[in-house]
Amino acid sequence: MRKIGIIFLVIILNGCKENLPGFDFESFKNTKAYDLAIAVKNENLGEIERILEKDESLVDYLDPEFGHSLLMLSVANNLQKSVSKLLEFGADPNKKSEPPSNMNNEVTTAVFIASDKAYKRNCETDILELLVKHGGKIDDKIDVKYLNSNYITKETPLMIAIKSDCIDLVKKIVELGADINGYNYINGKGPLANCIVHDNLDILEYLIIERKAEIPSYIFVRPSHNNTPRQELTIIEFLNEQKYPENSKNDLHRKRIINYIENR
Repeated sequence: MRKIGIIFLVIILNGCKENLPGFDFESFKNTKAYDLAIAVKNENLGEIERILEKDESLVDYLDPEFGHSLLMLSVANNLQKSVSKLLEFGADPNKKSEPPSNMNNEVTTAVFIASDKAYKRNCETDILELLVKHGGKIDDKIDVKYLNSNYITKETPLMIAIKSDCIDLVKKIVELGADINGYNYINGKGPLANCIVHDNLDILEYLIIERKAEIPSYIFVRPSHNNTPRQELTIIEFLNEQKYPENSKNDLHRKRIINYIENR
């Protein structure tokens, strides 16, 4: 039974590797960029060169199904050689996807994808560094609209990375120049709040103690509702609301963070 379970897990992982939702090269089928898509998928650098030398306009061509570029697919599927070759031919790392109006897919860029651990299974940062080297904006912003709401917030590569437990990815984004203080928290949205919401207090400790992030007057907001007034929580108040097991990793991070803030 254990052997069957392992085989099933391997099949699932292999399937995910081949067909990431929204990042399948077959979405270019029946388009003029399909041959290029296959070359990119196979990291056939000679064929990529041959096709793009003939028609460079294909380098940022978007698939009609999801509105993603081949650079985005290369990043999502961790095809570093193809990423490098596409960038060499002028692929835009900041180009925004154009999802069809009938889909709820969020707009993204190659840099945002490279900052998302969902596509970086071992927290690799080589592709992200490559994108930034070719002009990728590490502090880029995209609008994110909450489902069933008119509320829109700004997302950044740093905010995306913090949602995972991948501290190495966060560190690389900060080292590449991401602004950790460029958030007003007026609606309770920002990197410090994200760390607590997603239970990644190792990242919070890194930002506050090692990187000396500014501590705003409040970091989390509960909007007013019926007769309940708006609540603005300080970082210590928000940390103390969390239910961490005594002496767990997050509990120890919390104690160090609070001690640092109270004694700085």
